Parts: sequence; C-alpha cells; structure tokens
Amino acid sequence: MKVYSFTYSTLRSEEMLGMSLEIAEKIKDVPAVAESAQGKAFREAISGYASALDKDKAISYKDLLDADASADQAITGLRTHLQVLLIYPDDEMREAAREVWNAIDQYGSPTQLNFQEEYAIVARMLDTLEALDPELLARATVKAWVPALRERYNSFMSLMKSYDAERASVSGLVKNARAALIASWKPLCDVINGLAIVSPSEALDALIGEINTRIQSKKTAIKQRKSAKKDPKELAEAPVDLDVEA
Repeated sequence: MKVYSFTYSTLRSEEMLGMSLEIAEKIKDVPAVAESAQGKAFREAISGYASALDKDKAISYKDLLDADASADQAITGLRTHLQVLLIYPDDEMREAAREVWNAIDQYGSPTQLNFQEEYAIVARMLDTLEALDPELLARATVKAWVPALRERYNSFMSLMKSYDAERASVSGLVKNARAALIASWKPLCDVINGLAIVSPSEALDALIGEINTRIQSKKTAIKQRKSAKKDPKELAEAPVDLDVEA
C-alpha cells in the first residue's frame, strides 16, 4: 500500500492550502512521519504559503479607488460645467466654452472605462487642455478645472505605481511559497511510502488510506473542471480514463 502519485501543482491556490492543512493534521497521528525532516519541511512550507496568501488578501484598493473617484469627479465636473455654458446667454462666454468643448469632446467621458483605458484618455485630454490659451480657459470659466484634474490624475498615477510595485512583490512571494509547498509534497509521500515498506503499521496504513481518499477526490474534481471546459463533441470522443492511481 502506498500514497497515489499526484501532481500537486494542479490544485488551485486555496484548494492547495486546504488540502495541505488537512494532510498536516493527519500526519500528526504518525510521529515517524510528522517528525521526519520531510514532515517538518511540509509543515513549514504550508506556513509560508498561508502567510503569503494572507499578504495577498491584505492588499487594499481603497486609496486607489478614492483617487480614481476624485479624478472622475473632476472630469464630470469639467464636462458638466462646459455643457451648461454651451447655452449660456453671454456670447463671449458661450463661444469660449464651445471652443474648449470642441477640443475635448472627442475624448468623451472615460469614467466608466477600466483604469488603463481611462487614464490613457485622461492623459491626452489634459495635454489638449493645457495646450489651449489660458485666456480662453479663463473666458470659459474652466481655468480652475484643468490644474485640479492634473493634480488628481497625478495622484492616481502615483498610487497606481505604488500599488503595482506592492502587487508585484506580493505576487512573487505567493509564487515562491507555492513552489516551495509543491516541492515539499513528493518528499513527504516518499518518506510515507518508504516507512510503509521498512516499518509497516496500522497507523501508516490508515494514514495512506486517508491521503489516497483525499487525492482521489481531488483528481475527480480536477477532471470535472477540465470536462466543463470542453464542448460535448470533445467529451464524446475523449477516451475513458479508468486509472484511479495515475
């Protein structure tokens, strides 16, 4: 009797952590496994992976979303202000507003787009506005909106840069911790299988049986996920896999 072979990397993030924690509890009942170098390495890898996932979840979008909302408010305020002035009874102010409006109307209102699309448009809109005659902006009474939008745009982009750096750092931690946990899986199975040969016991048999039950349930779940992605014709033509231990 031995632990089934299983590609640990096929598990999803939380799924891998959950299965690992479950197996870590099971091996506690067999001290020879739990206290082995492989058992300890497995538990340490679990701890490192759990910590990395916690850091990933702790990343907050709040400041970024607040900065985006502030920039959106400036875009909407500027456009609304100009739209009102397009029907203003003062000819000079109305025509100035129309000239500014015609310069930026090509960009539309990008506030409902994703960050990358929105701020690519905002950058071009700002370049267009800042290239206009300051006296024209003053006559259209929108002169204060331009530096306000620039400031909010710069604030958002600065926060986005910080967020990207933090996200990249944490993603690296998660990737490395996941790789370490995957790498610790086979040595753990090897020591369990080795002990089952040289020092068999009812406790080891029970442990192997429980681990195999969990492995088989995960294999079934993974096969179901893969099948769900295939169309009915592919499924009909696919060979039936009868090997439960592969």
